[in-house]
Amino acid sequence: MLSFLSDFKKTISKLENVNLDAKPPIYWFGVGNVAINRVISGSYSRGVPQGRVTAFVGPSDSGKSYILCNTMAAAQADGAFVLAIDSENALDYNYLRRVGVDTSPEKFQGIGVVTVQDVVKVVSEFIDGYVKSYGKYNVSGPKVLLCIDSLSMLLTEAENENFESGDQRGDQGQQAKQIKHFLKTMTSRMKMTNMSLAVTAHVYAADPLKGEGAYSVTPALRYACSQIVLITKLRLKDDDV
Repeated sequence: MLSFLSDFKKTISKLENVNLDAKPPIYWFGVGNVAINRVISGSYSRGVPQGRVTAFVGPSDSGKSYILCNTMAAAQADGAFVLAIDSENALDYNYLRRVGVDTSPEKFQGIGVVTVQDVVKVVSEFIDGYVKSYGKYNVSGPKVLLCIDSLSMLLTEAENENFESGDQRGDQGQQAKQIKHFLKTMTSRMKMTNMSLAVTAHVYAADPLKGEGAYSVTPALRYACSQIVLITKLRLKDDDV
């Protein structure tokens, strides 16, 4: 053993954002379907890991929000509180309750947002309150599942301001950059809390001329997510094709 290692550990353990433990996820939330759990993790009971970012991606109307809602219900059954951030008006309370999500204030909070910055403010405030109440790296802290549906529908501040002024212009790639920065930050923050983050995002045909089948995932998701789950649609051919 190195002679200075004991003093080294004492010194760095006092740093605010440093942790000496390197542990795998403490627990995993299922996604409400044992087959999908098996595909994701190799286990029939594991789907979304604690302390990491999971993305459910797919084309429009492929079932991303449905799987996310089932994950919420499974997380609640495992004792978790759910914070659901909705950018596309897909998570209405009647639908959530039909899927099995408990929308009582003790177990659920839904929040509607418009911009990436809205998400940053909401999540930052939530994590700040959690850390103040339960501390960092507290494995006994309450379980929380953070959900965002969906990243792809979020506007940038510039896009939102342009629309409000009657001007419809693109943001020259700023949305992707801001989402990448947010997910990168969340990757570090998730380690400090007893939380998991599950998001949905759209994918698009890699080659539009060939139709659906090969999809492209944004670099922001590939860069920051611990696992990416592709959900796609099964299309049956017509009899005469």
